Amino acid sequence: MNDDLPTRPVESGPKPDPTQLIEDLHSDSEVTRLAAVQALGRLATVGEPMVRQLEKTAAQNSSVEVRQAALAALAQPAFRNAQRSAGRLAAPARQIVLTEIERWQSDGLLTPHLSGLLRQRYDFAPPQPAKPETDAPPQPKPSLSDVLLSEAAIRVALYLGAFFVLAAAAILAAVIEGLRLPILGAATLGFLAAALLLKKRLPQASFVLFVIFSFLLPIDAGVLLDLLNVGRTTTQLAWIGVAALLSLVWVGGTWLYRSRFFSVLAWAAAGAAALQTGRWLDLTPHLDLF
Repeated sequence: MNDDLPTRPVESGPKPDPTQLIEDLHSDSEVTRLAAVQALGRLATVGEPMVRQLEKTAAQNSSVEVRQAALAALAQPAFRNAQRSAGRLAAPARQIVLTEIERWQSDGLLTPHLSGLLRQRYDFAPPQPAKPETDAPPQPKPSLSDVLLSEAAIRVALYLGAFFVLAAAAILAAVIEGLRLPILGAATLGFLAAALLLKKRLPQASFVLFVIFSFLLPIDAGVLLDLLNVGRTTTQLAWIGVAALLSLVWVGGTWLYRSRFFSVLAWAAAGAAALQTGRWLDLTPHLDLF
């Protein structure tokens, strides 16, 4: 045998006749019906009448194997496109029908085979990819130390600490006259220094310390004015300056911490400074015109 002789290509057989295949669906022979269903499933182009005949075969044929083969053929792209083109219901209406099909099956009115056939007729959504199952072990419950050292607990402790520090400073300023200003001044500068030093390593703690520092400033100013015992006009000017200083401090906090909280406080302090300036001008001779 000479292997160098050219081989002749295998000629493909005649294309199946769709009309004959549809007729074969009603044959008395189960083998003929099964072959017709499988041949229909391989067609590249189908029409609506062919889809309806195959649906009837999938629903009514006496052979379980033929019904399963017809259902598989209807899942082929050509039949899916034909079903989509022949559909007369919008997506919301189809969703209602699909919901009712599920209810009918759960109530025992439809077999799983028929419900699958009907869902295939009305459901054109692409299949969702299955999520990979993970064998990750369940996470253990957090211990008491984990809860106490969690970020949320630390934040609560910081804000509570800020409140108590401010309350203690106010009480100290009201009770001990001789040590009011030195203690409050040292505490104010200490909180500012700690806030700046911890900015990179502990930004949340630095933010809280900066809040305490800024709220200690008006307490320091009130103690200083009380010790100096200045007049009303000077007191008003001093509070205008304190409000302006707080506005600048909170503008710096807004830039340093990118904080909306400090930006709101800066606007409030600037508004308070403007309001106090207006009151001072009203009470000052020859300046009330402004």
